Amino acid sequence: MDIKTINDLTNRLRHLMTGENGINGEFHILFTKMRINKWNELVNDNNKITYRVNNKIETVWKGINK
Repeated sequence: MDIKTINDLTNRLRHLMTGENGINGEFHILFTKMRINKWNELVNDNNKITYRVNNKIETVWKGINK
């Protein structure tokens, strides 16, 4: 397996888990986004988290290279 195939599979799994009418649903997306945003307010850049839904970053903090 090459890296492109792995990335494609990862994105498909993210969509299955968090997509519209996905397994986790909209409540879980909103709850997780709010929780991670609060975490990111309190920690330094080395410990911050980016949360992706359907390959779109949902958190306020977009990452070091974004």
